[in-house]
Amino acid sequence: MGEYTKDTAGPFLKFTNCLPKGVDYEWSGSVLYLTKGEEPSMVLRDVDGPDEPGKGKDGTIRVGAPTRLDTVLGWSFWRFDFTRMLSERQRAVQYVVTTEKGASSSATFWLQAKGQPFHWGYTSCNGISGSIAQDHYSREDPTYLWRDMLQVHDAFPLHALVGGGDQVYSDPVWKVDLFEEWGEMPRLSDKIDAKWTSAHEDAATEFYLKNYLESFTMEHVSTAYASIPGIMIWDDHDIWDGFGSYSPNLQKCEFFQGLFKVAKRFYLLFQLQATEEFARKSGEFLEEAEGFHSVKFMGPQIALLCMDMRSKRSKEKILPDKTYGLIEKALDSMPDDVEHMVALSGVPVVFPSIPLSESILTGMKALFKKSTCLRAMGKSAGILDRFEQPEILDDLLDGWAASVHAYEKQKFVQLLQKSAAKKQYRVTILSGDAHVGGFGEVYSRAKPRPQKEKDPLFMYQIICSAIMNSPPPSGVVSTLTRTNFSKVIDAKSKQKMMKAFGQYHNPTEKLLAQRNWCDVAMYMPPYAPPANPKDPYFGGLRFSLRSEVPHAKKGYAEEVYDIVTPRFPKAT
Repeated sequence: MGEYTKDTAGPFLKFTNCLPKGVDYEWSGSVLYLTKGEEPSMVLRDVDGPDEPGKGKDGTIRVGAPTRLDTVLGWSFWRFDFTRMLSERQRAVQYVVTTEKGASSSATFWLQAKGQPFHWGYTSCNGISGSIAQDHYSREDPTYLWRDMLQVHDAFPLHALVGGGDQVYSDPVWKVDLFEEWGEMPRLSDKIDAKWTSAHEDAATEFYLKNYLESFTMEHVSTAYASIPGIMIWDDHDIWDGFGSYSPNLQKCEFFQGLFKVAKRFYLLFQLQATEEFARKSGEFLEEAEGFHSVKFMGPQIALLCMDMRSKRSKEKILPDKTYGLIEKALDSMPDDVEHMVALSGVPVVFPSIPLSESILTGMKALFKKSTCLRAMGKSAGILDRFEQPEILDDLLDGWAASVHAYEKQKFVQLLQKSAAKKQYRVTILSGDAHVGGFGEVYSRAKPRPQKEKDPLFMYQIICSAIMNSPPPSGVVSTLTRTNFSKVIDAKSKQKMMKAFGQYHNPTEKLLAQRNWCDVAMYMPPYAPPANPKDPYFGGLRFSLRSEVPHAKKGYAEEVYDIVTPRFPKAT
């Protein structure tokens, strides 16, 4: 990515919600636009939309004055809020943002028809790890799958695009001189006691601003962000690798918290188009929750539970206890029209684990801690990271599969199953993070095992990662596949990864080590063949993993894998 040199950035389009208003449905969203100070203006051209006061003969509607969210290093962040009423057919809406100096940016997005489910996309891991070689195919063509998405969008418009975490890779923050100096301090106690200064604040601000500008304005990525309304949650790389899963003394130290505060500021500005104060007043997020959690409706049939699993993350807890009660309350208030509830989890809930690896690495950490000489050797050999723990230990502790999260995972799964039974909708878990694709399932332990469509405890989990980053080495994927077995969650449920890639790969493979993104639609025409409405899969939710085969490129996703979640039993 090259350095961003323009005087404006954007537009970036965000989906806020789609809610009933009388007998109609009101779509709400916002546009973020950055300038070097001057206030921009915005107009909509909604030719096929319903008549309304102020609408010109050519369909032009002037949007109200924007809110200046923040000013950072000469950049002003402007947010335009607007609404549209849905009509009987899906339709295109154009918008144009103009500055006083004559700069102009335009894009077109699509609104779904009234009462119809959205067609939407999901991505994660939109960046490339520093360890990936410069001549690796992922660096040579980073936006290959973004182009595939835009081709799909041109043929069958996407009404929303979900970013499931790691929309930016902020790990290079530790290469900034001041932070590199902190990482090279000889003793962990010195790092924990280090003060966060205004110089650190300035360096972090400059880094995160630049990183977001370069990431969000990449060719093809910027086109998607301007023309497909976005929904985003964050994960560790949006902050830095492993944030939330380090030891409490590190997580709570002044230096970590100072850097996290800056990362959060830019997450709010770029991904949520908000500030903390704006978010509190907007009504978009769950009140009293610790973090930024929300529920989105993608048509009356589909609800999206967007969970913030980073803001209050700790080594022991993925979500605070209080948050579970607030999420349950939000799920209890779901409208009766909802048939599918998709829960966004930044890290996979169902995923293989390497036996004993967590215990071995934790033991290594304790051993290194006892000896200054061993710590020095571990660092020079690359065994220990700058935080004086074994490399990849944060990755093992970060996931739901870690032993420290076993009880909380039970609690989380039971919450989703309880909600499904109470509200009579099917729950699906959608996650990223792992840099592989995969399909997992949670199912009843009853004997004989009930069919999926008749099992009220059944949930699919889709792992979709990464749209840009490179997959892990084949040896790692093979080891994970060999160690994957069905596992007990609680007295009623089990979990396992599925053999889903036999069409093009070894029939036993359960993880897809190829870049991918996910296309999602209800399983009904035009996204499925005609079927009998009594079929439990008619009106199910279809998830298509669209993946790249790097050495056999056709100019679009070379492999596609579909899975359809059945409707909840009572609805069949």
